[in-house]
Order: sequence, then structure tokens, then C-alpha cells
Amino acid sequence: MAIMCAEGSADGANWTAPWVAVPAHFATSAKSLGNPVLTRDRHGRLILIFGWIRSRRVLGVETCRSWQCGRIDASVSLDDGHTWTTPAHLDARAGALPRAQPLSRGDVDLIPVYREGRGASVLATDLDAFGPAGPGDVRIDTIPGRQLMQPALAVASDGTLWAYLRDGRRRSIYVSHYDRARRAWIPAVPTNLENPSSAVEAFLDRRGAIVLIYNPSRSDRRALALARSEDGMRFVRGCDLIAADEAGPVAYPAIAEPTPGHWVVLASAFDKH
Repeated sequence: MAIMCAEGSADGANWTAPWVAVPAHFATSAKSLGNPVLTRDRHGRLILIFGWIRSRRVLGVETCRSWQCGRIDASVSLDDGHTWTTPAHLDARAGALPRAQPLSRGDVDLIPVYREGRGASVLATDLDAFGPAGPGDVRIDTIPGRQLMQPALAVASDGTLWAYLRDGRRRSIYVSHYDRARRAWIPAVPTNLENPSSAVEAFLDRRGAIVLIYNPSRSDRRALALARSEDGMRFVRGCDLIAADEAGPVAYPAIAEPTPGHWVVLASAFDKH
């Protein structure tokens, strides 16, 4: 049980053989590792944020049987992922897990997280200050909403901070925005996009519009599509990145911009054969 790391070409077409980032010996007290998120701080250090289930036994009986026992740790690399520091705690709340990339705003890093079965939130911290003892100050802001999780963040061209959320009820992608006057997230509301209880990814295009990568369905994950919004609330369906049944179920999209204006999308897929 380990988290692996690999280097890819700028177009995402070619990858090196993977190597171990979070080794098995770290997980001697863990049942599982998952949801890895990679980012860089303002000094260029590579930071790996991940979730893990901490094994807990009472009278010899394992009492942690799901990700509701999860928590979030992070590790730092100074050599582009070839060696890593010993992981340190980032969010020790029961069931805490990462999903999407952090968003930097000045000297504050916003890390979208959720708690399994307990809703979504955003950690506000300074990843530059993350060291062997862990992060500096961490503020936790909850996003109000029932059965919503796995937020993805985007900042619109007017400065509005938006969060797009997976709907456990299989209805719609939900959205919330941060009210700077109240210093709080407003209650999440549905967008016009369907959601089959699957994670989404968000980013800003070159024209300043918000783009979502999502599964366009309420029932399955057979396709992966783009949708674009000028106001952050209402979206216009774009092209299919992966057509229905082209690659079997596809999920958990992630976006990277290796060169300006050139995006690479990664997603998990299960071969239909």
C-alpha cells in the first residue's frame, strides 16, 4: 500500500515508470491511502496532499471500517517528487479527505476538502509555511449544503470565489460562492448541470469564463464533458472529452496547465472490455 508518483511530458502523452511517494512503512498504522493531490507552493516546492484511514483497534477489534475514519496529511519534495519529507498532519478531523487542487490567493492557499458523510469545507492556510511539524495556522470554512462533498474551486475574472460540489443525491452539480462581507460561504444551490454523484473539476479559461469538467448524467459516469459559464451559475454544455461508453466509466477528472493556455485533463477510467 503506497502512493506512487510519475513524471509526464507537457502534453501528457508519455510518462516515466512510477516510483513510491508515500511508502508502505508510513502506512503501518493505516488501512488505506488515497485521494492524492499535487501542487506547488510559491517557492516551487512540490506538495503532496493525501487522505488515509488510520487503523484503530479496541480490544483487538478493528473499529475503523470506512473513509469516515480518514484524515489528511501532506508531504513536501524539494527535488520534483523523487524524495519526500515524512508526512505531517494537515486536517485531523475524522473523515477529512482532499479531492481537488488548492487555489492560491495572495499569501493564502485555499484547499478544498470534505468529510465523508459530513459535508464540504475549505482550509485556508499558507502552504509556504508547511514544514516537518505540519502547517501554520489553518482556518476551516464550511460550505453549507446537504449531502454535498468534494468541492472544486475557481476564481472568476471579477474576483468572486466559487465552489462546485458533487451531489450525493444524484441531482445537480451544486455551487456556492464566498461572501467577502460576511466572510462565509453562502448555502449551496443547484446549477443547471446534472450530476450522478461524481466529482467535478473547475478552471478559468483564457476568456475569463469558468469551465467545468463533469459527467453529464444523473445515473452513470459513461461520458466526460465540458460546460462553460460566464456568471458562475448557469452553464452551456460544450464538447465531450470522452464520449459515452468510449472508455467505460470515467470519473475524478483533474486539470493541469503545463504551458499557458494548454490544458491537460486526467481522469480515472475502467476499460469496458
